[in-house]
Amino acid sequence: MDPNEERRQYFKSLRKKQKKRRNERKREEERARKEQLRKNRFGELVESIRRNVAAGVEPTRPADLNIFDDGRSVMTEDKVKDVAGANCTATTAVQAREMSLRQKAAQTATTTQTERRHVSDTGLTEICEDNIVKLGKTIGSGTFGSCQLAKYRGSILVAVKEFKIRGDGEKKRERQKKEVIHEATVMSRLGDHPGLPLLFGVQTQTMPFRIVLQFHGDKKSSLTMWHAANKKALLSNDEWMKVISLVGDALQMVHSRGFLHNDLKANNVVLERRSYGFNPVIIDFGKSLSIDVAREQKKRKLLSKVEQKKYHEKYPHVAPEIVDGTGHQSIASDTYSFAKLVDFLCLKAGLSLSTAARVLAKNSALGPDPSKRPSLTELYQ
Repeated sequence: MDPNEERRQYFKSLRKKQKKRRNERKREEERARKEQLRKNRFGELVESIRRNVAAGVEPTRPADLNIFDDGRSVMTEDKVKDVAGANCTATTAVQAREMSLRQKAAQTATTTQTERRHVSDTGLTEICEDNIVKLGKTIGSGTFGSCQLAKYRGSILVAVKEFKIRGDGEKKRERQKKEVIHEATVMSRLGDHPGLPLLFGVQTQTMPFRIVLQFHGDKKSSLTMWHAANKKALLSNDEWMKVISLVGDALQMVHSRGFLHNDLKANNVVLERRSYGFNPVIIDFGKSLSIDVAREQKKRKLLSKVEQKKYHEKYPHVAPEIVDGTGHQSIASDTYSFAKLVDFLCLKAGLSLSTAARVLAKNSALGPDPSKRPSLTELYQ
């Protein structure tokens, strides 16, 4: 073949491949955009239904939204009529659904007026103590109290976060109750995401106060990222990179909903075993704030150099501008904590970031100037 013709054929083939890759990239970006939109809409729908049912109000029927993982749409009355047979099956199906909603509303109505007002005001479901059976296993503990493994409604495996009673007095009780409601409210507003906790409700009518969440773990054992990293052979380098990517995606979701985590570290990420490997879930939103509130907060009390050093040694995941009092909590401070998480895995689990770009992004994110930190995606993509 003529060399010039061969060269033309080569570049023609190359252009086709480049065009194909561009089209594939566009399709992937569009798919990711639609998937994020679906997740947001699903989260809003779940939050609305929970709030209405908890308040004893019959939820309104949703529109036809393709918001489920398998692509199924929510069935409205018209859709039931379309797919049902001619022997009044549609009417029966609608009546059954309406009866189920009325039964749920009636169950909620049996709570006291105080409970109903509380649930209505906060949008949180007050869990009946009779529906929780502890299994006698502590799966975590901290300054807040402890986390107990339990069964909810007889079959659902849950984690019950039980808060330590802080002395006597109505003021202390109300302050702690406010903290519990704050943490649960943040989680309820984050939407539906596999990397974030699934909230069932709270128990705030009697002490100790509790938050009831879906249990995320390996069988009946809780596995934090800290423990997994210290078992060096547990995950391969590729698996750790996948975990980091999923944590970053979950943290991006938190930020997209207008919140900061403010306490991201290896002990606040649990790993649950799935068919494809380990799925990380970010937990402990007790220090979480909305981005707007964090921006308006006063700068913390200045610490001496000695105090700053001790604080940094005890809480290495906290951004330096928070410790020295020169800045406030922000997406940049969460990015610092995420970079610290990556750095921890490099040191403890022998994680290799594979590319110079990731290493450079991690080192930049650990710098003292928040304005020079890269975006989250630069750290794991």
